[in-house]
Amino acid sequence: MGTIFGRHTAKAKRPAQDELAQAYVGIWHFVDGPTNKKHSLQILSNLSIKLDGQVLDGQIIGVTITTLTFLDHYGYQLKINADETGPYEIYDEAEDRSYQILKPPAPKTEPDDSKAAPQ
Repeated sequence: MGTIFGRHTAKAKRPAQDELAQAYVGIWHFVDGPTNKKHSLQILSNLSIKLDGQVLDGQIIGVTITTLTFLDHYGYQLKINADETGPYEIYDEAEDRSYQILKPPAPKTEPDDSKAAPQ
């Protein structure tokens, strides 16, 4: 009876993990400090990951509110860390380096002419 209950519980948790993972879906840009080269990391809705347009060979092995963990085919982890505003950092275990995700610039707004002094 415990095994059946355990299986039922595991299945019930799966949709919640999938929902958590969707918070990481998107294209995230970062700069490699030593080379000053800009890279893009894309997490697709099917949870595959692309680095600079190339699919990475591996799989998602964990997802929480604060971290999505990807295990590559060499056995190294790539972690995308997030807070309430979304992903902010990528940690590459193979390089033992963290990369700050570049936030898009704030949208430009037109000057508000209604506040201009009357002429």
